[in-house]
Amino acid sequence: DSDGNVALVEYKIDSGIWQTASGTTSWSTSWDTTTVSSGQHTIYAQSKDNDGAYSTIDSVTVNVGGNQPPNPPTNPSPSNGATGVSTSPTLSVYVTDIDGNSMDVTFHDASNNNLIGTATNVPDKGTASTTWSGLSYNTQYSWYAKADDKLGGVTKSSTWSFTTQAQPNNPPSQPTTPTGQSTSCKVNTPYPYSTSATDSDPGDKLKYGWDWTEDGVADKWDDNNGNYYTPGTQVTTQITWTAKQTTYTLRVIAKDLNGAQSPWSLPLSVTTPKNKAINTNPLFLNFLENFPQNHPILFQLLQRLLNL
Repeated sequence: DSDGNVALVEYKIDSGIWQTASGTTSWSTSWDTTTVSSGQHTIYAQSKDNDGAYSTIDSVTVNVGGNQPPNPPTNPSPSNGATGVSTSPTLSVYVTDIDGNSMDVTFHDASNNNLIGTATNVPDKGTASTTWSGLSYNTQYSWYAKADDKLGGVTKSSTWSFTTQAQPNNPPSQPTTPTGQSTSCKVNTPYPYSTSATDSDPGDKLKYGWDWTEDGVADKWDDNNGNYYTPGTQVTTQITWTAKQTTYTLRVIAKDLNGAQSPWSLPLSVTTPKNKAINTNPLFLNFLENFPQNHPILFQLLQRLLNL
């Protein structure tokens, strides 16, 4: 004390009453910690001089009962019950420790307790995180976290769950250019035409639409009687041309089970022949007209032969 002597020192525990410490030039006291609960407690102290003036209050926080374990991890991300979660999500939790210790935080698969990942030396009131990779689409997963203060205190969180996103659907590849007869095709006669396409989505199947009217709309769909086709399989369908002296442009498109369509294939040009020309020479026509009269016996033979 700069202007006198320290007369006494007082102390109190938490919100208790002020008590006088023992001493004249240095002061001390004993404290029966069995009278208080385990955990953190604050000791306050102040001094008083001969003139009755008090010093400012000083304090120190102590831990009674030894090391205290961390609080259970909280505030999970993804949140409990979340849907549409990535197949490689970042898991995170908020951790606190009564003693203010740093912690190692482990993340676990609740289905088998396998370790997912570890965040080390996470400070009190900090966030721990790790990545859970290689999950399947549209699947529910459960997980939990443990906080370890590395002094023997370990606590486990609640168990949380989330569901991963549905599998994105990719469209089929562009089908190969149709193959099959492309010239001198007879009308009203079915001809086989073939193509194939692939699809990168596992388990997807395809149907094929054929267009020959050049309107961008399939004139015929082939879905293998509702069973669809395995991608990469060569598919053959029958097409009948109905008009002579016509050039058709044949294209094909693939559609998967989820409705995603490929680009149209490159076209195959298909032609049907012209009608045979009739001889209209006047002499030839006159011969035909007068044939029965000029050649009755031959005409009768032809009639019998042709069953006219």
